[in-house]
Amino acid sequence: MPFNYEKQIFYKVNFDEVGESILNEWGNAFESKIIFEQYINEWMNLLKEKEIFCTKKLKKLSKLERAVALSKEGQMFQTSYLIGKTTIYLHFRISKLLSQLRLEKFYGEDIETSIFNKADSVINWDKDIDISEYSSCSKEPILIIPMPGANTQYDLIDGNHRVKKYLLTNKRTIKGYVLNEKTIFDGNYIGGSMEKLFYLFLMEYDNFGYVSKKKKISIQEMRDLSYLYTNKYMF
Repeated sequence: MPFNYEKQIFYKVNFDEVGESILNEWGNAFESKIIFEQYINEWMNLLKEKEIFCTKKLKKLSKLERAVALSKEGQMFQTSYLIGKTTIYLHFRISKLLSQLRLEKFYGEDIETSIFNKADSVINWDKDIDISEYSSCSKEPILIIPMPGANTQYDLIDGNHRVKKYLLTNKRTIKGYVLNEKTIFDGNYIGGSMEKLFYLFLMEYDNFGYVSKKKKISIQEMRDLSYLYTNKYMF
């Protein structure tokens, strides 16, 4: 069952409504209404099945056991994704990610802070975050992930305070790490299995248009690359 970490509550997603909203609001990457509808409906059915499985698994745990499990996750970042009237929450394992970067002795690459200030910035971040009591001198790299949105293509999942402070103090660059979605999947850096599957769906569909043009493949061939039929993320 999906979980809202900030409110510490479970919530339910109506994937039938989500599917309807996608069919009505999203562009058709297949240029075929029949294939588009079949693809979206198959994905929504898969997500429904995963949600049912996760719900049964979580219901076997007591409230205390769930609390202990959540406490072991360490720092998590919650972001929301709106489709129609439905909000789906995604959670990313910041502590686990930073630990892995330390093991690999990766301290980030220089990222121009000006990209966060642009009116047409492709990065979604919390510009209104309060830093009045922020005094951290963290040397950890900020973390950016792919996240297709209406006007952006990435989310800043760790380092919002640092970015705002760097901008206010006119620092030109900040150390950061831009992850790709395959790293997130393979490293298991995203919360529950339903969330992981939903994020995989978002990234797969976002990549379809680009892949079809780059590889010059047919609609059917592109559809056949889907996780639905390969059980792999192919992009």
